[in-house]
Amino acid sequence: MLLYSPAYIVLICLFITLLAVQVSALRWKFKIPHKDGGNDVLARARSAHFMMLEFSVVYIPLLICGELMGASNKWIAYTSLVFLVGRVCHTSALMTTTGFSPLRGVGVVLSHGASAAWMGKIAFTLFTISS
Repeated sequence: MLLYSPAYIVLICLFITLLAVQVSALRWKFKIPHKDGGNDVLARARSAHFMMLEFSVVYIPLLICGELMGASNKWIAYTSLVFLVGRVCHTSALMTTTGFSPLRGVGVVLSHGASAAWMGKIAFTLFTISS
């Protein structure tokens, strides 16, 4: 039974929803019904929303598998908070800067790091169980 990961999954989904609302609000403001209409602000918002979805599609199944395999609530909390902080860093940098941004890089490293930590933990658990 999943006890801890649903709370973090809800936070991730809330962040995705807030980014979607932002895209919709910008579409309404700039009267752009499809794609980004060449508007840089809308293009950045769409990119931030898509990247959050892209990273979450990898992270959420790992989180669920990890909890089902017996990961501690502390491990779940730490990795999920690292993932969320990473996504917030990346999104805020993407929305406020052009080109490369160190904060954006930090966000990518934290997000990928959280997923990689889960992959390692799950692989180690599987290896330990099978040997």
